[in-house]
This record gives sequence, C-alpha cells and structure tokens, in this order.
Amino acid sequence: MYASGVLRDGGRKARGGHQADGQVEKMNQIASMETFNPNWVELAGHKQPRVAAQGFLMISEFIRSHEEAYRLMQSNIYTIGQVTVHHLKSKKPTLDALEMIRVAVVAMADGAGAMVDDMVDPLKRLCTSRHPATRAAAYETLGVCAFAVLEDEQCDDAIDFIADHTFGVGRRYKTSDVKLGAKMEPNVIVAGLNALTLSLSTQRSVGSFANTHLAALLTFLDHESADVIIAAGRLLGALVQDAGGAMAFKQRRGQMLERVEELKVLCDKSFSKDARKEIKADFRRLGETLDGEFVPEVKTLTVQAKVMQEDGVMMADVRPLELELRSWGAMARYSTISKLMGSHIFTHAHNAGSPVHQMLEVQTCNIAGEGPAASKEDRKAAHAKGRSMKNDVMAATLDGYSL
Repeated sequence: MYASGVLRDGGRKARGGHQADGQVEKMNQIASMETFNPNWVELAGHKQPRVAAQGFLMISEFIRSHEEAYRLMQSNIYTIGQVTVHHLKSKKPTLDALEMIRVAVVAMADGAGAMVDDMVDPLKRLCTSRHPATRAAAYETLGVCAFAVLEDEQCDDAIDFIADHTFGVGRRYKTSDVKLGAKMEPNVIVAGLNALTLSLSTQRSVGSFANTHLAALLTFLDHESADVIIAAGRLLGALVQDAGGAMAFKQRRGQMLERVEELKVLCDKSFSKDARKEIKADFRRLGETLDGEFVPEVKTLTVQAKVMQEDGVMMADVRPLELELRSWGAMARYSTISKLMGSHIFTHAHNAGSPVHQMLEVQTCNIAGEGPAASKEDRKAAHAKGRSMKNDVMAATLDGYSL
C-alpha cells in the first residue's frame, strides 16, 4: 500500500502485475521477520536512488509491522539517521526516505530522536525544492517531526518556517522556477496546511499564530482547489477551537461566518460530487465549532489477537476500539497516523506501550463498551488534557512499556 513511487511505476509496467505481487509478498516476509536486517541500511545508503528507495521502503515496512521496532533496531538507529541525512543532502533524494522518517517518528516517537537530530536543516532545504512532490513531502515530514519529537524551540521554529512558506510571508523563500505562497501548487499548499494543523495540535497557545496568519488562511477558503479549501477549513477549525478568543477572530468574524455559511451549502459543480460532500460536512462541523459545540468523530479499530484459554486452546479474541476524536487536532492526528501506519495501526493502537497508543489518546478517548458518549464538559476536559499529550509521549519509556 505504501510502496515507493519507483516501485509503483514498475508495478504498473510489469505484465500481469507480477512485480506488484512480488512486492506484496516481500512486505509480508518483512512483517514475519523477528530481527532487523542491517543490509537494508546499506541499500538505503546506495548512490543509485532506485536502490536507496528499496532500502528505505523495507525499513519503513519493518517499523510499521513491528510494535517493538525500537528494541529490535536500536543498535542501528544512529546509523540509519546518518545514512538518511546523507541521502537527503544528495541530488536526488527519494520520497521513500521522507516517508521512512515520518513512519519512524510516529511509531517510535522519542526513540527516533537520534535519527532526526541532524535532519531539520536538510528538510528545510527540501522545502524549497523545485519538485512539488518533494516540497509537499518535506512539509509533511517537518510537520510530523514538530508534532512528535522536536523540542519546544525547534518545534516553534519549524511551525513558523512552514507557515511562512505556506502563506508566502517570506519573500526570501523562492526556488528557481516558482514563487511560494499564492502560486504554489495545490498539493504543496495542502501539505503545508496539514502539517500546521498536526503540529499545532500539541501547542498550548496558538493565539499568536492565529493573529499572524488568519487573514492569509481565510484567502484559501476561496481557492480553486477543493483539497486546499478542505485543508484550510480543518486548520481554521483547530484554531477556532484552541484560540477562538484571539483578536484576529474578533476582527474577521463576520467575513469568516459568511464564507463558512456559503461552504456549508456548496453547490459549485466545478468541484466533484465527493469533494462537495466533504466540504459541506467539514464546514457544518466548523459552523458548530464557531457556535461553541463540537460533534466528535468516532473511528472504530478492530484487531484479532490469539489468546490462550484456561483449557490451553488458542482462541481468536476480537478487541474493538472506538476512538472518539474530540477535537480538530485529534482528527488531524488520526488522519496522519492512519495514513502512515496503514493496517498496522490496529496493533499499535491496541498496545498500551506504543507511542501510537499515546498519540491517539486511546486511554481517554476509547468509548468501546461504554454507555452514552462523553458530555460536552468531559470532552472539553479531555481536550484540555490533550494539550500535554506530546510531553507524555516523549516521557514514555523506550523499552515497550507504558507510562
């Protein structure tokens, strides 16, 4: 599902899809392995981008499919970090390397800290690449790092950097063939907005951010791309929920309400039917947020685990999780983590010692088997508690045990 761009292209060209089938089999083999293969690190360090992509892809899949990935590859973490930094500085860095960083940071949290220490500057450089796909992936990666592992000062700097690029604040940010900001490609704008929504979800105070960037953010609600409108609406929802009292909101409340009401009943047929449906749903939720209400979104995760019964017989135990996402930030976290982890999100979320379990706030947001959904007061209290989630994750022990 998360094969590299190189492999996906190859799979399409292969007759009968044999190469794609072989890739699936290889991923299954990696998932069944009990030890980390250091040869993958050598592949990742290869000069040929196609070969390096294979190495990063295998490392990513190993991390996804093993709940104790940090313990199994701890002795290789530093080397992987150095190889990755060298690769990011090369002439043709691959998207697989950037995805590996995101997967490692989400699955291992502070355990991946040694990997990303020297990556921030190379990631910022890639944010000015003339290749839109690379810029978008760099924004996403920097945002995930800010969300999960960067210390406060580095985190704030990364957020400001992404915001300046996304909103075109800094004229100094330009490449040889494109000016950033209003003329950015839609996928790059979406990546920047999503990175901001995710990274701001762990910040205690976002009022100053709203005061600085709200005017520019509102212009994206009139963008020609449905994806940009959706991403801008979700960032706006997070800002309203966490900093609704900021001066910028008071000054532009009328303008904002008018556009939100228009998008709640959008009938512009230049957008696809699915895009219109998603926009209307998001902006109805945003309208409720502006009115002081927020209807949580519930995601159900179910995994089968083999457990030993008293009579010695192995039985399949179905353990459901129903996660009540109680904020725009929580929805952003779930969206990012689910895309990175794929089907492996089930086992990581069920493991109380996994950083994914902490990031999704499973302990407080799982409503499976409970009675009625939490009250508005309970949801607000849980959301306030969630502001310290990042510190809780970073304080978690790295040997697979919970806090």
